[in-house]
Amino acid sequence: LLLHKLRSFLTILGVVFGVASVVSMLAIGEGLSRNARDQLLRFGPDRLVIRSTQPANSTASGGDILIYGVTQQDLDRIQRLVPNLASIAGTYEIDKREFWAGERVAEVRVVGTTPAFADIHRLEIASGRFLAMPDEDQAADVVVLGAAAAKRLFAHHEPLGQSIKSTSGYFKVVGVLVEHGEQSSMEYDPNEAIYVPFTTVKARFENVARIVEGGAKRYEKLDLHQIGLRASDVHYMPEIANMVRKLIATTHRKQDYQLMVPFELLRQMDRTKKVFNAVLGSIAGISLLVGGIGIMNIMLASVMERTREIGIRRALGARRRSIIAQFVTESMLLSTVGGLIGIGVGVCIPAIVTRIANVQTVITPWAIALPLGISVLTGVMFGVYPARRAACMQPVEALRHT
Repeated sequence: LLLHKLRSFLTILGVVFGVASVVSMLAIGEGLSRNARDQLLRFGPDRLVIRSTQPANSTASGGDILIYGVTQQDLDRIQRLVPNLASIAGTYEIDKREFWAGERVAEVRVVGTTPAFADIHRLEIASGRFLAMPDEDQAADVVVLGAAAAKRLFAHHEPLGQSIKSTSGYFKVVGVLVEHGEQSSMEYDPNEAIYVPFTTVKARFENVARIVEGGAKRYEKLDLHQIGLRASDVHYMPEIANMVRKLIATTHRKQDYQLMVPFELLRQMDRTKKVFNAVLGSIAGISLLVGGIGIMNIMLASVMERTREIGIRRALGARRRSIIAQFVTESMLLSTVGGLIGIGVGVCIPAIVTRIANVQTVITPWAIALPLGISVLTGVMFGVYPARRAACMQPVEALRHT
C-alpha cells in the first residue's frame, strides 16, 4: 500500500466522499432541525393560532370593501364549545400609526386585544402591568408599550403614567413589556407594537384598511386579524386542534384563515427527519458501495501482484487464516483511513457553511461514530473476497508465478 501511495489514495476517495457527505449533511440537517424545533417550542406546543388570510382570487373593485377572515363569533364559539382551554384572545391590528410623546414621534403597530393575549404569546412585563378586564369593559384609553416602542417614544425617561397621543386621541401608558426575543408567535415584531384594549381599538380607530399596491387602492375590513389560544395541557392539543378546525370550517365557505398548530408541526417535523435520515442513509450506502468496490478492485490487483509473496508464506507454513487476516486488515486499513479523512472533511464543511451562510450546524457524536463504523465495516466486507482468493492459492502454483 505504501509503495503505491497515489493508487491507494485514489482508491479511498470513494470512502472519503461518502463519509464526508454523511457527516456534513447530518450536521446541517441536525442544525436546521434543532433551529426549527426551538422556534416551535418557543411558540409553545400547547398554543394554537388562527390567522385571517385573504382568500385566493378574491378582490374588491372600485369602492367595494373586501371582507374576510375570522370573526368575534368564531372566537365565542370556540370559547363556548371547545373544552380544556386555559386562555383565548382575539386581536385587531392597525399597521403604521404615528404616536407622539412630547417632541418624539414613532410609527408603530396598534394591537387591540384582551388580557389573555400576554399569557398566550408569553409576553413579560418590565414595569407596570398588562391590560386588565376593567380596561376592556370600560374601553379605557390605556396602552402597554413594546420595548422598542417605549425607547423610541421616551428614550431614557420613565414611560409609566405618561400619555401618548395619536390622531385618535390620548392614551395613558400603564405598562412596558420586556424585550421579546427574535422568535415570535406573531407575524410582526412585538417590540415595535403597542397594545390597547380590544374594545378601545374598535371604538377609537377605523375598521376599514386602505391598501395601496402598485398605485391601485383597495379596501379591506376584518373583524379579527388573529385568534390565539392555549390549552390547559399539551396532551389536549390534538383534540382541540381537530375541534377548532371543524368549527371554523363550518362557518367559512372560503379559505380565508390559516391554522397554525405547533404541536402538529413538531410531529410532522419528526416524520420528515426520519425520511431525511432514510434518504441520507441511501446516499451514504451508494457512496460507500462505490468506495468498497474500489477497495476490492485494488485488493484484487494487490493479490495478483503479490502472488509469489503469498506462495512463499504458504510454503513456509502460513495458514490460510493468516493470509485472510493480512488482506482483510489491509482492506480495513484503507477504508479506515478514508473514513478518518472523510470525517475531517465532513467537519470542515459545516463550519464553512455556518460562516458563509450563517446557518446553524450541529455535529453530534453519532454523526461521527456511525460513518466511521460503516467505513470500517465496508473495508472488512469488501476485503473478504480478495483475502479468500489469496488464501485459496496453491503454494506450488503461486511460486511459479512471475
